[in-house]
Amino acid sequence: MAKYARSIWIALSLVIVLAVAVVAGVVVTGLTQNPAESQTETTAPALDLASAASEAMPPLPSEQRAIAIYKKASPAVVNITSVTVTMDMFMNAYPQEGAGSGVILNSDGYILTNAHVVANANKLAVTLTDGRTYDAKLVGGTKSKDMALIKINLEPDDKPLTPIQLGDSSNLQVGQTVYAIGNPFGFYSTFTNGIISSTGRSLTTPNGRIMENVIQTDAAINPGNSGGALLDSSGRLIGINTAIFNPSRQGQNVGIGFALPINALKRLANDLISTGKIIRPYLGIQIGYEMSPELAKLVGAPVKTGLVITKVVEGSPAQKAGLQPAETMLRRGNLMIPTGGDIVVSYDGKIANSAEAFVDYIESKRPGETVNVKVIRNGQALTLNLVLAASQAE
Repeated sequence: MAKYARSIWIALSLVIVLAVAVVAGVVVTGLTQNPAESQTETTAPALDLASAASEAMPPLPSEQRAIAIYKKASPAVVNITSVTVTMDMFMNAYPQEGAGSGVILNSDGYILTNAHVVANANKLAVTLTDGRTYDAKLVGGTKSKDMALIKINLEPDDKPLTPIQLGDSSNLQVGQTVYAIGNPFGFYSTFTNGIISSTGRSLTTPNGRIMENVIQTDAAINPGNSGGALLDSSGRLIGINTAIFNPSRQGQNVGIGFALPINALKRLANDLISTGKIIRPYLGIQIGYEMSPELAKLVGAPVKTGLVITKVVEGSPAQKAGLQPAETMLRRGNLMIPTGGDIVVSYDGKIANSAEAFVDYIESKRPGETVNVKVIRNGQALTLNLVLAASQAE
């Protein structure tokens, strides 16, 4: 009997051990394996890079156009490095380097840029997009238009230059697409795009003159872009990037950039290439002030707008045409106001209400051309024909 009981006890112990083993196995399995994974084992598919490359989408038509414009025009936009000599507080001279951009006009090595890019430079160097670097010399320019022309000389066996294709800035429309190429912050051949935000803007030049008909664009322009290209949607040069609106004075782009229209610059560049100097039209007058309704009431003038002539140079086209200056000084309080001379009220059909606009118009003409000027003299309207002469003064 005792022997039988002991057998039962041994059998029962074995059953308990097996049960514990089974439970432990289930627990261990549950701790080391996700139940979902235990039912179905999945493997992430390998990337077929060759297939992905073959299925890559081609650039959109607008992107293809931009790519073509960049490939066509970028070799014509160069980096310009200028070195000037500056004095420190101890009157020691040391070189200071600046940088900007320029545009190749022809295969002879003439490059158009801004006057402020090369101002006071003792040394100029030009780097092309293919890495070639050449010394450059200043041919000439004018601060009044913030324009300069420089030249590099190639060796006979050098690779030819790629000139820019010139466009027409006379009929630009707000909203049309434009592209800018330059070297902002030293990043060579940077390409951005935008639209023409406005035309006919005014911009003050380094010598204080105001330029009219400046192009405004939202294409990204930053320090180093000065002298670079503004292109139309055919890749033709329509302007030279020159300035940005910088309210923070930290040189950051805020989407308001300015470019000089190419038509005016083409004439100046052609003068410099053909004669080595800029040929300006000369009229020979001094505009004292712009008439206004307030001034007209103060001095008793017969018109409320116009340009008051206060000086006529002897022997000048203005004198030959019969313009007469104001020679009477009228005192009004502490003011001495010149009166009694001709008041220009229109020129070639344009209303004369801005001295800067009048000067800009005259400078758009060539020596020998005639400007029809309507003046008020002693209350009477007269029309005079002014034949412009040539002047090389800055």
